[in-house]
Amino acid sequence: RNIDALMLNDRGTAFDPSQGETYQLSESALFLIRRILAGAKEETLVDDLRAEYEVDEATARRDIGEFLETLRRLRWI
Repeated sequence: RNIDALMLNDRGTAFDPSQGETYQLSESALFLIRRILAGAKEETLVDDLRAEYEVDEATARRDIGEFLETLRRLRWI
């Protein structure tokens, strides 16, 4: 997984050494990537997002689905 090689900082900057690209992540994206790196699966990510940002389940599921699709497009997962 390319996500394992990401270099992250606390301000949300992510460097992908495999592509030589730098990205600025939102607070929630950084939170979710760190949860993925810790081994969280999709269902856990939904629960984590709901707890951290106080969103309803439907919103959390939609947002996680879109986020994971973005990570696939970037070839991070």
